[in-house]
Amino acid sequence: MCRAALVARATGQKLDAMLQERIFAPLGMSDTGFFVPPGKQNRLVPGYVNSNGRHAPFEPWNGLYAQRPNFPAGDSGLVSTADDYAVFARFTLSGTAPGGRRLLKPETLKVMATNRLTVEQMKDGEPILGPGRGWGLGLGVRVTESPEGLRPGAYGWDGGFGTSWFNNPATGLLAILLTERVFDSPDPPPVHKGFWRDACAAVA
Repeated sequence: MCRAALVARATGQKLDAMLQERIFAPLGMSDTGFFVPPGKQNRLVPGYVNSNGRHAPFEPWNGLYAQRPNFPAGDSGLVSTADDYAVFARFTLSGTAPGGRRLLKPETLKVMATNRLTVEQMKDGEPILGPGRGWGLGLGVRVTESPEGLRPGAYGWDGGFGTSWFNNPATGLLAILLTERVFDSPDPPPVHKGFWRDACAAVA
């Protein structure tokens, strides 16, 4: 929440309005926002959690996305689609919108995708970040090669609602996995790790 407050103070706009004007609209991300309008709510899929060995809907989260939040959070809460997510992932490689308009300087992109943590901080953050991963500006950054083949410099994030995304600049790979299975812990489930391994092997 404090991040959203800082953005509001710096720009004079609420976070959702700023993101829409400066990122979502220029990139053509028409299905991304902090809530789902009534005309699109039939497309919002539920998340599922383990309940005594069976999948159970993770409620009441879908209901929360049916209305605009009073004050959007700065670290979570966006709803999107695979297509919009891919557009954003490509944008973080180039800093340009479709058509070539530059939205971020190359220097800013480099800082975003560079680990800012010390070895000690990475160790402390390992329960959330995972082993061998540091933190840039809003992105998890590989510092050592992962068992699945993600090389140093790869960046992205795994969302607790069942999503994984990474860019692997060393190979030019961009990969996104969206599932409906909410994570049981900060450590992503085997299906995500298998996806990373197979995606990396495909371009090795």
